[in-house]
Amino acid sequence: MDTAGVWVLPLATVGGEVWQRMQPGLITALPPIGCYRPAAVWDPDQNRILVFGGRRDASSNTQADLYELRVSSDGFAWWKLLKGGGQGRPYPRYSSAAIWDPDGHRMLLFGGVYSDTSKFNDTWQATFPSQDQAVWSEITTATRPTPRAGHTAIYDSFKKRMVVVGGGVANEPDLWTLKVTATPLNWVLVRTWSDPPPASIALHTAVYDRTYESWWTPPDERKWINIVQGYKNYLISLRDTTGFEGGSGSYPMTGMTRWLTDHAAVFDPVNDRQIVFGGFDSGTNQVIGETWQQRPGNAYYSTWTKIATGAAPQAGALSARENDADALALQRVPSSGREVRLAITVPKAGDVSLEIFDVSGRVVWRFEEKFETAGRHEIVWDGNDAHARALSNGVYFARAGAFGTFVRTKLVLAP
Repeated sequence: MDTAGVWVLPLATVGGEVWQRMQPGLITALPPIGCYRPAAVWDPDQNRILVFGGRRDASSNTQADLYELRVSSDGFAWWKLLKGGGQGRPYPRYSSAAIWDPDGHRMLLFGGVYSDTSKFNDTWQATFPSQDQAVWSEITTATRPTPRAGHTAIYDSFKKRMVVVGGGVANEPDLWTLKVTATPLNWVLVRTWSDPPPASIALHTAVYDRTYESWWTPPDERKWINIVQGYKNYLISLRDTTGFEGGSGSYPMTGMTRWLTDHAAVFDPVNDRQIVFGGFDSGTNQVIGETWQQRPGNAYYSTWTKIATGAAPQAGALSARENDADALALQRVPSSGREVRLAITVPKAGDVSLEIFDVSGRVVWRFEEKFETAGRHEIVWDGNDAHARALSNGVYFARAGAFGTFVRTKLVLAP
């Protein structure tokens, strides 16, 4: 996840897709800052995205926080840092993989890495006794995959299981399953790849396709995992009619002009297509912000076309602007006692807002939006809430906004 905000791409119709940038909700927690390769799942029970872990920078600033993200139809997005509980929580990590288990109403997380060499092969579950709380517990299994990172996980709704692909010690392309309704839970190595096996697989995407094929004999759902890595599209069959699982094939990505890794993908079942966004193009050594769709040119999804060619998320765009002398900037300047002095630099004249949040995401103080000239302006917060009541010491966050852009900084309120 980059710091360019929250974007939504409506997929109801094919053709004319347009990315929409969400605005921060008025009462919201600050989002994960520069969160690189987190694990994310969709929670249909609460209509929210759950985002775990990730890495903030190249200095191993790895996280173990769990956030929720909600978006509204009127263009707003809300982040919340969920409270923890239970046996603890997973060790900080990035490049892990997770699914949502609809029967157990839980998030299942596997693997990941803390630094470039310390990979994990543990399994965790997060349950949600209340809307703003997550209870973590580790799941012990008799067998389990080798430590890995950069793997993918999908939920096989036909057999009710978590399926993990690739990302092993040497990025070996193996396939493991965890049946989520079994007692006890246990990992099973289904199959290593064949036909032909890629040398390695990691930092790819995988989507699960159960589209019904009426022309097959007999008619059946596809039940396959569709994987994109580099310049190839791999299919792993999960159907039983062949007598085994895990059979695979590789197919050229006709029309695709990128060599993709570190991208994101979803399957659109209504329009029978895979959507891929962003990533790193190894051919040009560039981070890209393009959106591609894969629609059936034949049974094996051979045709790729670029869509949503207007404004789109750009990896690192906001980070670059925050470091730009011409961009909106916010910083704390020295002050005495409980007084907090904040300096806002405005690149051009316009309306400017400032809000203070506590760690739960609640707005505790707001500087009413007002017109400011271009340049540096200082605003003083006395450490009280909007009703002039003294707030407790601790961590708070300040967020300034102007021209649809928001910047933030962490504050510590001390005696």
